[in-house]
Amino acid sequence: MTGSLSGRLARLPVQLAPRLGEEPDSFIRRLARANHRKPTYLHGHLRGPPFWFGKPLLDRLADAAGRSPEVLERALADANSP
Repeated sequence: MTGSLSGRLARLPVQLAPRLGEEPDSFIRRLARANHRKPTYLHGHLRGPPFWFGKPLLDRLADAAGRSPEVLERALADANSP
């Protein structure tokens, strides 16, 4: 759930599969670099307003990565911890 955030994020053009047991930050870095984005920019974009810092929201990461939240929960280490 995105809480106060409305709408879904656009899918990034270059899709990568998460590696089993990969840390979310590592996956975000790989995804950002594959799409010629700065990892810090993508991380903030995935976190969203009002804070832009902290752990990215799984639903937003799933939208951008073109994967379901369930796939990311199974593959990424600590994906569903607060």
